[in-house]
Amino acid sequence: MADDAKPTWTNWLALTTVFFSTMAAVSSFKAGGYSTRAVKATIDASIATTEASNRWSHYQSKSIKQSVREVAMDNAVGNLERACSGSPEAAALSKQVIVKQKEIMAAKAEKGALLKSNKADTAAVDAKLATAQKEIDTLKAQSKAATPEMVIELSEKVAREQLEIARYDKEKNDIMAEAKKVEDKIAGYNASRKDNERRGGPFNMAILYLQLAIMLSAIAALLKKWPLWAVGSVFGLVGAIYFLNGFFLFF
Repeated sequence: MADDAKPTWTNWLALTTVFFSTMAAVSSFKAGGYSTRAVKATIDASIATTEASNRWSHYQSKSIKQSVREVAMDNAVGNLERACSGSPEAAALSKQVIVKQKEIMAAKAEKGALLKSNKADTAAVDAKLATAQKEIDTLKAQSKAATPEMVIELSEKVAREQLEIARYDKEKNDIMAEAKKVEDKIAGYNASRKDNERRGGPFNMAILYLQLAIMLSAIAALLKKWPLWAVGSVFGLVGAIYFLNGFFLFF
């Protein structure tokens, strides 16, 4: 009967197998969670990359339109300078018209905003428009320039182009700010992906070594060979180290 007594080491085999199985189960749960979060971060980064690309394309489109406006303004300025050449009166008229034309365009933009917001009371803005236009007509009538109509027309064109260029500048800055916010999100998603991959890796390694330990322990129990359990325990110890590394990132 003494020969049939259960070896003491089998008790330790059962106990270590329980520990290895528990750690393997937890490792599987944690590895799956980190893997899911890493995949989600990768997908989010891909979507955000497309969004950033679209915003930068929009920015490029605005830059091209602005360049066209700048060429038009340079041409208008050149024509205006030739029209005002040798005529102080024409030059003075030009400066005054440019100021008034900008006031008119600002008032028109304000009126458009009021109409979009369903605010029907545009009387004050209409008064600004009428006053500015009347002042331009007065300048034209009082001007001593040789061709006040041409000077006024060219001055108005210069003013329009200047305001359009300024508008494109603002829109480009807004688009750039939005694109950079999206790029910051991309950086955050990539950092999250790397962190989840870094934390999930040790748990995957833990599963590998713990499964080997469990397998060798099972064979040792069947064959009654304690050296197999000893080898399995070494694998289990390595798995336990990776298991703890998944939580604390020792290496």
